[in-house]
Amino acid sequence: MMGPLETAAMVRGYSEFLMDVVLDPARVKLLLRMVTDGLIEWLKLLEKKYGSIRQLIIADHFPTQISPDHFEEFFLPYMREIYAQYPKAIRVYHNEGQIDHVIHKIPEIGASVFHFGTDIQKTTDLIGDKICLMGNINPIDCMLNGTAEEVKSECVRVLQIGAVKGGFMLSTAGGMSINTPPQNINSMFQAVNQYGVGIA
Repeated sequence: MMGPLETAAMVRGYSEFLMDVVLDPARVKLLLRMVTDGLIEWLKLLEKKYGSIRQLIIADHFPTQISPDHFEEFFLPYMREIYAQYPKAIRVYHNEGQIDHVIHKIPEIGASVFHFGTDIQKTTDLIGDKICLMGNINPIDCMLNGTAEEVKSECVRVLQIGAVKGGFMLSTAGGMSINTPPQNINSMFQAVNQYGVGIA
């Protein structure tokens, strides 16, 4: 599901929304209130139709474009509110964008898993003991265009850094690209089977 900030930006238009963040924050908060309420109602409808939500994945890339202060004002409270509705679910926040300026705040949004694309060492050092990390093999440079040997080497490197504090899931940083060679996917599995247990 797309998150409240990115959904609001799509409704308003990205350029207009970014200007509103600075020039008309009250308008932004009004729109975020409407969007957040709508997303929660949508989830309730899904629950009514399909049963309890066991996994809630929210993708919101907009924090890459706002300041730390705006992150706290326009992102944190609304994400927290949505995740708080489902305390028993696996709550995943996806953002493979460049969010180094706010990454230390990610554990505060209420997610149980952070699916990321930022530097593995820096991310692990900052928040690896506060939230389960999921990532961050490059789906293009490594998985699509790399050799099987390069994929395995990169997976081992990421595991050795990311899994040290426990609570780590190896995956691509974003979606798997079409035409990714099957042998590269197999190399990822091999790396996990050989090196993914007993690191922490």
